[in-house]
Amino acid sequence: MSPRASRSRKVLGESTIHNVQQNIAKNGQQTPGTKLAKALNNLAIDSPPQASQSQSDARGRPKRQAARKSLFNPATKVAKSPAKSDRSPPTRRFTKLTRDDDKENIDPNKSTNRIEMLEPLKIRIKLSLIGYEPKQKKELPIERAFSRLHFSAVPENMPCREEESAAIEQFIRQAAEPGSESMAMYISGVPGTGKTTTVEAVAKSLQNSGDCSKFKYITVNGMQYLNQRQVFVDIYKSLTGVKKNVSAVNARKMLDAKFAMADGKRLPVLILVDEFDQLCNKKQDIIYAILNWSSLPESRVSIIAIANTLDFPERVLTNRNASRLGSNRLIFQPYEHDQIEKIVMARLEGCDEINEKAVQLACRSVASTTGDLRKALEILRRACELAIEKGDKTVEMEHVAKVRTELQNSARVDLCKLLSRHQLALFKAAVSTIQATGSEEVMFSRLYSSYRLLCTQIESIEPINCTTIRQMMLRLCGMGFFVAGPLHGNPMNQQIKLGMDTQDAQMCIKLTENQRGKSAYELRPDASIR
Repeated sequence: MSPRASRSRKVLGESTIHNVQQNIAKNGQQTPGTKLAKALNNLAIDSPPQASQSQSDARGRPKRQAARKSLFNPATKVAKSPAKSDRSPPTRRFTKLTRDDDKENIDPNKSTNRIEMLEPLKIRIKLSLIGYEPKQKKELPIERAFSRLHFSAVPENMPCREEESAAIEQFIRQAAEPGSESMAMYISGVPGTGKTTTVEAVAKSLQNSGDCSKFKYITVNGMQYLNQRQVFVDIYKSLTGVKKNVSAVNARKMLDAKFAMADGKRLPVLILVDEFDQLCNKKQDIIYAILNWSSLPESRVSIIAIANTLDFPERVLTNRNASRLGSNRLIFQPYEHDQIEKIVMARLEGCDEINEKAVQLACRSVASTTGDLRKALEILRRACELAIEKGDKTVEMEHVAKVRTELQNSARVDLCKLLSRHQLALFKAAVSTIQATGSEEVMFSRLYSSYRLLCTQIESIEPINCTTIRQMMLRLCGMGFFVAGPLHGNPMNQQIKLGMDTQDAQMCIKLTENQRGKSAYELRPDASIR
């Protein structure tokens, strides 16, 4: 046996080779294992002590080894590739693919090269280089008014918010002064009162003006984060201009190290944190990290925190966070109907396509329910859409009245009108409790206590037991009024939140009460609350 075969048999083992050889004899399968066994069996053939000249080459080696060596010999001649003239012509890369059925319909005089199909694009590019622009569709005047009514369009100045704008301007100017210390301000008010819009308008006007010191303006919104710690990533990217991804932990560490070190060349930083209460977790470490920057004199970081709840710092925040936020507070009161009208008319300045009486009707309808400016803008935008669909050139009162009818006859309002007196009382208790706490969720035990208090002191009806109220709550969840959280242990500790916005819930309650009146409660049967 040759030395190589003996080494292979030692590695694989005699029994393994014997089993593989038996499988070859029985089944005749050509697996990688069987091929290896055949190769080892061929190498295991004993060579004769003196090979004849017909079985050996000139050096006396077996023919098998000589053939193996010739395979790896670089001097071995390889078949030459065909000459260039003998090769087939290259196929076109830009040929139009056609089906077999369409081959007969191909025009031989028409080119199917895709490069020639790009000629119109080249012509358009050349025309754009010489300044030629094709005629665009002319915007209708009513469409211009429609775009101005969008609540994301920030006006240059906010009417009816002169005092609040002056207070915010004074705060920003003090924070941007050279050698100034870090500060913080808390702004509160119901939704739709212009808190964020006023701050953004004042900040942008100061950045564009030349009489204010330069500062870095950063804005974040706590509502847009599924992971609350991602707020550090957005602040870090806005501050440094880095586009690559960075983890929230590293972003917080780098921001803490940057703001803890005094740097005279760094511009003052103003951070607007909208929906500030959405960043509040159990430990409140995210709020602490943000407010702690404003407590360091060398950081030169000022914070403007905006939330809907008036007493959020005193009721929710810990002492260390409330002390860092300070006592600098600003409250935005709800709009009256004349204020809403003035703001809308300021947005529509120069646009005569919306009738003034239509604007008054929309503003009065919103002021009587929620006082939310965004609702008035939404009603007028929908009225513009109706006018465009009908082909009218102006928006009249009939368009606004039709939008009001759509809102009053919506599915939510219709469902709310079908609620029993106890179901409506439970819904009202949930809305008032969520508004008072400023949180999106309320525990069922607290909701039941608010319901009993509402029944005895306001509605003058006798409250029902807790078991029936829980069944009623689950029914309201199925109707879309509530959303119940996961149940862990005691049902009284289950978290409940509204299935709609607070403003929409208030509007449903207001319309239902206006339709029923006080006498309607006495006519509503209680048998439907099972």
